[in-house]
Amino acid sequence: MGKTLSKTFNRWIDKIETLMTFLEFPEYLRPHIYSTNWLERLNKEFRKVAKTKNSFPTEPALKSAIYFKIKDIISKYWDSQRLNGFVLYEAKLKILWEKYYEK
Repeated sequence: MGKTLSKTFNRWIDKIETLMTFLEFPEYLRPHIYSTNWLERLNKEFRKVAKTKNSFPTEPALKSAIYFKIKDIISKYWDSQRLNGFVLYEAKLKILWEKYYEK
């Protein structure tokens, strides 16, 4: 194994617990967790915001435009979307949320 590949492999082994956290989620939800489709879609929307204007006068102006785009996306798309069967796993997800994010 090459030196760089060996370093990468060792990093993976050192962080294997973190990398495999998604296995604690119900099998039904895993594809939704490790898919990057939503992230790619969000980046596409950000590029649209930046392209429609030739330039932004300041960095906060760009941040504001992206913030309002996120609010728009959430209110139009994500608020109304629900995964089929999500209610069945809601209690388990709350437990996992508390385990990882409410420390």
